[in-house]
Amino acid sequence: MISNLSHPLFAIHRGPCPEIVVHGASTIRIQGKTPISTGSFSFLTRSLLNPWQYLAADVGGQEEFWSIGLSFHSGQDIHMYALDALSKLARSGEEELFCPREYPLDWEHSARLKLSNRKPLRIHHPCSGKHLLLLASCEHHGFEKDGYWDPSHPVQKKLFSLVGKEAREAVQWTFDSCGLPTFVMNDRVHTQMWENLILDDSEKALAMKALWVNNPRLVGGKGRLDSDLTIAAKGQALVKEGADGLLMVQSFPTKDEPAASCLIKLAAGYHKSYLGIALYSIIKAHPKLPSVFHELKEYLQSRLNDWLLRGQSLVEFPF
Repeated sequence: MISNLSHPLFAIHRGPCPEIVVHGASTIRIQGKTPISTGSFSFLTRSLLNPWQYLAADVGGQEEFWSIGLSFHSGQDIHMYALDALSKLARSGEEELFCPREYPLDWEHSARLKLSNRKPLRIHHPCSGKHLLLLASCEHHGFEKDGYWDPSHPVQKKLFSLVGKEAREAVQWTFDSCGLPTFVMNDRVHTQMWENLILDDSEKALAMKALWVNNPRLVGGKGRLDSDLTIAAKGQALVKEGADGLLMVQSFPTKDEPAASCLIKLAAGYHKSYLGIALYSIIKAHPKLPSVFHELKEYLQSRLNDWLLRGQSLVEFPF
């Protein structure tokens, strides 16, 4: 399977010379309209799958710590407190977790652990929140906790069923680096799933979205692009980062404007500033997006000086 990730998203020039050209792919979906894409592409959903993992877990928690189950977290203090609370409810911890041992994403916390000669733990892994969520689901529904990550386990069967229903087609799957199943999905299918999610007015979906909007730092972290953008959107959009250059921005519909989504996949690796600049360039090229996207554009523009070095300038490519 070959994905079309060769489209130039933006360039950074120094004087007349293009110093960096960032390639990738993007899809914009505005409710009721034909999606606009740089070209059809498939990708691993990674942490962009979190909302459906949360819904499949079906735990029904309302306290703010439950939002760590939606996270690709940084391992900061706020995350560790939430993980501890969820661990107690799940009656599970380091020994039950299947995710790899890893130092936290947050460099300060990671440096403190390394300087004190402390070993990495499974609870520090950025996906430990959704692993604990699944263990809490096992506790809540009376499932065996052993093998909660296996596709044949009841909690994973619920996820496969939910994704199949939402995608409305057979989807391929593989294992994510954290050990949980993830799906290979087409860009248009995935953005349609997000649109369905934002329009879903079921009690479970509304509760999940409220947790997300009200606790954006627990879903990402301090200094994280997705948390910053969710806050900048003032409750009018959900924003989610995924490993290896994934970003999804999904706006809520309003009385006057439709829902809209923007999916970005960088061609190689992850760099917060590149995702931010790519989103800025895409929004700037699409003036008919709902107003919340243009509020995000103003926020991103205010960050450009942090992301571009002295003497560099941004050049956006037309779509």
